[in-house]
Amino acid sequence: MGTLTTSSFRKCLLVALLVTSALFTHAQIARAETVSVPVPQSAVIGALNTAFAGMDVRLDAYGKKHTSGRYLSWLDEQSRVGIAGVGSKGFELGEIDRKTTKTRRLRAYVNDVDAKAIAASMNGGNVRISALFESGGYEVKIKCLRYRLLKKGWKDECVIPSIAGKGLDVDNALLEAELRPIAHDGSMSLDVKSTEVSASVQAHGLCGALDGLCDRISNYKNKIRDTLEDTVFKLLDRDDLRDMVAARVRKALEDAGILKPDWKITAVTANGTNFNVTIQRPDQIGPQSVKVVGFAPKTASVSHTCPVNVGFDATIWSKYDLGGRAWLENENGTKTAALGWTMKSGQTVASTMARSFNGSTGTTYSGRWSRLVVEWKDQQGKAYTARSPKAYFSVTCSTAGGDFLPG
Repeated sequence: MGTLTTSSFRKCLLVALLVTSALFTHAQIARAETVSVPVPQSAVIGALNTAFAGMDVRLDAYGKKHTSGRYLSWLDEQSRVGIAGVGSKGFELGEIDRKTTKTRRLRAYVNDVDAKAIAASMNGGNVRISALFESGGYEVKIKCLRYRLLKKGWKDECVIPSIAGKGLDVDNALLEAELRPIAHDGSMSLDVKSTEVSASVQAHGLCGALDGLCDRISNYKNKIRDTLEDTVFKLLDRDDLRDMVAARVRKALEDAGILKPDWKITAVTANGTNFNVTIQRPDQIGPQSVKVVGFAPKTASVSHTCPVNVGFDATIWSKYDLGGRAWLENENGTKTAALGWTMKSGQTVASTMARSFNGSTGTTYSGRWSRLVVEWKDQQGKAYTARSPKAYFSVTCSTAGGDFLPG
């Protein structure tokens, strides 16, 4: 059995011949893909707790005694809602006023009530932000004013022994905001749906001595509730708040390896203990992005005059819109010239390749083989290759017949 000599090999350049051009054309840049990724809600809630840890809610309308027109007053509006990184907004609570006799009236002021425990949690498919209010001492301060004719006003402070040094407690005061998870600025943020304030006022038996002030406190509670709910809603409904939350969530998800810097969140829905997050990202090109589905000789035993073209059926699958190069490796250590190729996402394409083989007339060459090598690159220029198994064939260089043209 003969073999190719150096001189005979030089006479037969091993080339890849394109017979069908469905595959081998030119390279193409990869595009982006859209995928759905489960994101644990715990990872997002952790980021939200960090984002809202700097939330400051303060109810305070009580200050130093001063004269305001015809009245003594302790009104000092210091109420505010603020979120670190977003801003702060003040609001007014006013004072409760009740005239009990011709010469006496009572006034009450909310004093130094702060949100101390702020936490995020899931409530169905929404996020709930809860703020529990705490304070020291009485939350509602009560003051007595006496009318003095000579002073032409309510400018004297009086003392009612039964309520001296006492006040009202605001118990179980709770602010809750309901927010819907949304995609925002390539990350996840929140869109406020509602805010609600609840509380109970404990008078500790003082209402009988307050001559109807407690009735007015009920209306005052409604005013506080409406004002606080509206103020918090407007603060949560700001774009800079959504930007801040989106930045915190993105950092948390990137730190956890769930999100990469060049990935963009485009949609969010809650599902059980996860968020189903739709992500647009560059094609994740890697070693499994292209596969050689099939590679085999068209004829396992070729008998023709030499040189002869030995044809191969090549089938390739690509996961993405992708391009690269392809060539044949041969049994003698040579390889053919590379051809450019492009394919669309999910496409499987069959084409024909060939190599030219030369030898001595009357000689049979067995155990010859070629294999297909496909190369592609990711966005950073890293190259990957896929190789087919060796496709074996034999060639008999006969004295009759023309070139074998694979078809």
